[in-house]
Amino acid sequence: MVALKVQSLDDIMMAYFAALGYQDKDIKKIIPFIYQNYEKKLDAEKVIASLDDILYAIIKKYLPSSKQSKQQRLAYFRTVFLLNDGAKICGVSLFEKGEIPESFQAKLKENFVQAAPEVKFSKMEPQKIENLEFFNFFAKIFNLFHKD
Repeated sequence: MVALKVQSLDDIMMAYFAALGYQDKDIKKIIPFIYQNYEKKLDAEKVIASLDDILYAIIKKYLPSSKQSKQQRLAYFRTVFLLNDGAKICGVSLFEKGEIPESFQAKLKENFVQAAPEVKFSKMEPQKIENLEFFNFFAKIFNLFHKD
């Protein structure tokens, strides 16, 4: 178990960006930019949700269209971002310019996962199962012609 001592809003933001794979030097560039450009969107009570909203606003134009919810699409982006070392590929420009490089856009498209449709259950009526034997097959055909 790990104990964290949060002293400021910056500590929470540092943990958020570190979880995305950014190094300290990049985080120190991103945080002032977030304050400067997204101060109105940054809610001190819901920091993580605010940062998710900021990230989603940046990346939604690059994500393949789907019927997934915002949280599912963010989880998809984070997964691809972490698996493909997105912090190094995109760098600080993801937040400063709001752009994703072409190489990482290709990774987003090739790793796209579509959620399966919901499972639907219905009642199946019982069906008569007959063993089809070779001679019974011919007997049934001949019985069609010989009705009593």
